[in-house]
Amino acid sequence: MLLNVKAIFVLAEAFRLGAHFLWTALGWLGLGFLIPNAAGLGWLEAQGALLSPVTIEQVWRWGLLYTASATSLTANLTRLANWTAFSRGARHRGGVVLVERLPSGGRAFSDGR
Repeated sequence: MLLNVKAIFVLAEAFRLGAHFLWTALGWLGLGFLIPNAAGLGWLEAQGALLSPVTIEQVWRWGLLYTASATSLTANLTRLANWTAFSRGARHRGGVVLVERLPSGGRAFSDGR
């Protein structure tokens, strides 16, 4: 959860499946979720980063301003398209660089020269 917000959905699905199949595993699942998150939150608090004014501003204020800035479906679809185009170009260029650095010089079959 500390590093991936989507983990809450994975946890919810695991609890849903566990409720149907393994009642005894739900306690262990909850404990396995709580221990690393408690450790992470404790570390953030020890560093003074959990509730500092800078953290609150950057995480909550800026995040809320960003999400409130585009409420229309068109604006959200435009953001999605922009992100998709950017990430596609970045992945493509990264792949080209990796292939160029192959010992064969990017050729699929090398004749040893």
